[in-house]
Amino acid sequence: MILYLMPGACPLASHIALAWADADYTVHRLSRETVRGKAYRQINPKAVVPALFLDDGNVLTESLAILEYLAEKYPKARMGVQPDDVEGRSISTRRSPSSSATCIWRGRRSWCPSAM
Repeated sequence: MILYLMPGACPLASHIALAWADADYTVHRLSRETVRGKAYRQINPKAVVPALFLDDGNVLTESLAILEYLAEKYPKARMGVQPDDVEGRSISTRRSPSSSATCIWRGRRSWCPSAM
């Protein structure tokens, strides 16, 4: 697996989870210009980080999706909520700021958890 990240962005949780799971992965640190470039857009058309390139050629984007994937792929690492715990899984998702599309407007500035 390859984790694409940009220093100062939000992929820290994905990076920690990969290390915690003792997964076989490499890290590609990208600059802002590289993330917006044509080559990276072929990997991730959204042109955002993190992106996790899987061994089968699929690409996962968004921290929450990557964390859920890793929790299920590496159950012995005991990350996240166990798959059979429906209530716990919903509470975990509700508490995740990246799962919220709510924007709070304050004059001309806005704060959107989903844009972080």
